[in-house]
Amino acid sequence: MSKQKQQQRDIGLDIVRVVAILFVITGHFFVNTHIVAHPVSNVNLLAQAFCNSVSTVAVPLFVLLTGYLHRRKRYTEIDLHTFCGLKKVLVSYLFFSMLCFLLRFFYFNEQHSVVEWGQMLMDFSLIPYGWYIEMYIGLFLLMPFLNITFENLHTQNNRRFLIIATVINGSLPAFVNRGGYQLLPDYFATFSSVAAFYFIGSYIASYRPQVRKSVLLSVVVLACMADAGSNMLLHRVYNPMGGDIFGFFYIVVATSVFLLLYDVKSEQHWISKIAIYTLDVYLCSWLFDALYYTFLKAHFYTTQESFFPFILLTVPMVYSSSLLVSWLKSKVVRM
Repeated sequence: MSKQKQQQRDIGLDIVRVVAILFVITGHFFVNTHIVAHPVSNVNLLAQAFCNSVSTVAVPLFVLLTGYLHRRKRYTEIDLHTFCGLKKVLVSYLFFSMLCFLLRFFYFNEQHSVVEWGQMLMDFSLIPYGWYIEMYIGLFLLMPFLNITFENLHTQNNRRFLIIATVINGSLPAFVNRGGYQLLPDYFATFSSVAAFYFIGSYIASYRPQVRKSVLLSVVVLACMADAGSNMLLHRVYNPMGGDIFGFFYIVVATSVFLLLYDVKSEQHWISKIAIYTLDVYLCSWLFDALYYTFLKAHFYTTQESFFPFILLTVPMVYSSSLLVSWLKSKVVRM
């Protein structure tokens, strides 16, 4: 395969990265405006619920992408060098943790002891969005063994049953267990549900299934509209029908979005240039969420409905600001 064709093929994965991080920032708009406290009682709130449902697949998209990309790796011997790739993630986490500490201590005047700050660093709460890094580190340490497992299931049918097993063990309980009711056992559910997305990404990389884009788009729109509309029909505050983000419902939506984008071909190579900063943009985004939403809500927030148009302002502002800081950080690290 020529270099040009390789670049054209891979641009779809960069589009997935950029779309996923924009979904993250969009989802945090609804976190910061507390949409879960508002009954879905009109078209405006229905539109917000729909947007929130779509953005919910952001982190699942990243896990699908991880499974897809790491499918290319073959492990004959596992040693410390196998895990060296984790260094980049840890450096970014420590860098942006320091920025978050400075903002929280000097700007928001948060008072904690040295031990408490250290504990927040270690439990990934110093950056309020740091839970993804905690999850990714655990996944990264197991990825070589997940790949070996997937590779040694030589038939497509065996690999399908591996995915089905992880879905039943993890994503199905994450979908049905809610509201204080446990309908299915959820031992090891969190890891199994993450593994399900990882293996689905590996499966797509292996077999590159082809589904009509119009069908995939219809699945995403109809599923997310059902997710949002169910709250209006039940006259309740917004509560995602899909349950946990790693639940079965969002497997369908996230996989559809991934299949919709991963094989897109484009000559717009600027997408690849900004996609390389996705992790840093994620870690940095809380800084600007905290700054922008504190100001905008203090001056412009009256109702959830009236504030909704600000999503067209906040999402580009948070993304572009985080991208700029991430670019500057890359220059500092290189020095």
